[in-house]
Parts: sequence; C-alpha cells; structure tokens
Amino acid sequence: MAKNPNFSIDSTAIQASLKAQFTGLDANDPPSWPALPRYLLCVAVTVVVVVALWFLWLSSSDEELTAEQATEVQLKEDYKKKLTQAVNLDVLKKQREQVQQYVTQLEKQLPSKAEMDALLSDINQAGLGLQPAV
Repeated sequence: MAKNPNFSIDSTAIQASLKAQFTGLDANDPPSWPALPRYLLCVAVTVVVVVALWFLWLSSSDEELTAEQATEVQLKEDYKKKLTQAVNLDVLKKQREQVQQYVTQLEKQLPSKAEMDALLSDINQAGLGLQPAV
C-alpha cells in the first residue's frame, strides 16, 4: 500500500520571500527588479493603458450614441406621421378627387379664348369711354 506523502507549506517562508522581492527596488532601474515586481508593473501599466483607451473610445462612442438616439426619435416621429397618412390614404384620395372635380367645374366657368377677346375689347371700350376729357 502506498503512503501519501505529507506536504507541508511554510507560509512564513513564502511571505518572507515575497517581501524580500519588493524591498530595495530602484525606481530608476526596473529591469534589475526581481521577476514578480517586474511582471506586476507590466500588468499594472497594461491595465492602465487598456482602461484609458477604453474610456477614450467610449467617450466618442457616447457622442455617436447620443446622435443616433436623436435620429431614432426623429425617425419614429416621421414614421407615426406617415402611418397616420397611410391609414387616411383612402379618405385623402377621395378628397383629392373631389377637389379635382371642383377645379374642373371652375375651369368650365372661365371664359374661352373667343370670349376672352370680346371681354378684353369690352373692358378697353369701357376704359376709353370713362376717360376724362383733357
């Protein structure tokens, strides 16, 4: 029968090793740092750059989103107006036909070309007859 090996973890030694890596770091010479602080610095710089770029990208996207939302509102209003017109299309066509009939009737009441010449002649004669003597 195999025996389970007994592993013991010395947490105080690990803590002391980690603490030793972070003590005495020269801020002007990061390449000489031990691995853990160097990698943590790289991760921190990467996170800061990604977060900064994310917010810069989102700020322009926010302006674009606001403009598109305004366009959406305008388009919805236009749709409602056109939908109302489409619902009333039959009524509007009947009204148009009635107006066209009315215009046709009014056009029939207008004088013809021959009547227009006679009318202008009568107006001219009336104007000549009413002129005061000079």
